[in-house]
Amino acid sequence: MARDTIKRIVRAQSVAYVLPDNAVFYPTGYKVLENYGDAGLLRCARYRLNGLTKLMYFTGELLPLESSLAVLGDEEAVEVCISCLEAVLRVEKNGFLDCDNLELLPELIFVDVKARAASLIYLPLQIDRKPSSASVIAGRVQNMLSVVFKKKDSPSKLYKKAEQLFSEAMPDLDMLLSRLQTIYREETGEGPAAAQGKPGKPGKQEKKKLLLKSVNLPEQISFLITQDEFVLGKSGQYADGVLGTSSAISRKHCKVCRQEGGYCIVDLGSLNGTFVNGRRLEGDERVALHAGDTVKLADAEFRVEDKKGEANA
Repeated sequence: MARDTIKRIVRAQSVAYVLPDNAVFYPTGYKVLENYGDAGLLRCARYRLNGLTKLMYFTGELLPLESSLAVLGDEEAVEVCISCLEAVLRVEKNGFLDCDNLELLPELIFVDVKARAASLIYLPLQIDRKPSSASVIAGRVQNMLSVVFKKKDSPSKLYKKAEQLFSEAMPDLDMLLSRLQTIYREETGEGPAAAQGKPGKPGKQEKKKLLLKSVNLPEQISFLITQDEFVLGKSGQYADGVLGTSSAISRKHCKVCRQEGGYCIVDLGSLNGTFVNGRRLEGDERVALHAGDTVKLADAEFRVEDKKGEANA
């Protein structure tokens, strides 16, 4: 089924989609969305309409990207671009979501102008196709965000440098985001407010991110952990990172928590245990995680990698 056969209905405070074939609806992707939290994706609600699946996204007081440019300053507009890139990267790193299911159109990017944060629409679909490469996704995002610089002209150095960056071919989103964040820091001397979670506060230090990459699963799964607490398990109702590949994993299996200087992990009473470097965690024991560590949830093995990103402590 082609995406252009899906009916889209845009209204003042919502966007809806009617699927012509219920078979393309992806229940696991929908459950992941239900528990995704405020991480750059609009919340999705599922309804039935004349026997067909209808997906609703409520935009509320958020402004479409192009409309937001009328009230955003230069720095704020670049912050929105950074926020949008971070949102797409979270989808890219999630093992159950697919960047091809993002609506990468400027009129379907919605902005909280106070927080300078972007929210995207993700369609929980299962369509038989070859996933787009990282460079193709990066090109789509660049093309989508180029509207910021076409619609809003400015002589500022920050704006000109960002505009030049978006005209260059990028191998992936990680590089694009890293270079845009560097430009922002060089020209403003602070980190973007949306990444800090507190509008207007300067970014004074880096906050670590943690990447868990699967080692022995049938398909490569990665979880990029940026929040203070991140639950892993097989139930989309309880877990931030959903692992439905093994019956040995509990619904709420374990939790990764931010602590001073990094992250730690604690088992949540799972039946088959959580292991760090081969040792099973006991009770409420918390074990610090470091790059290179091996983490096992029952029989699912992951390797720990450190990631650094801009944020306020």
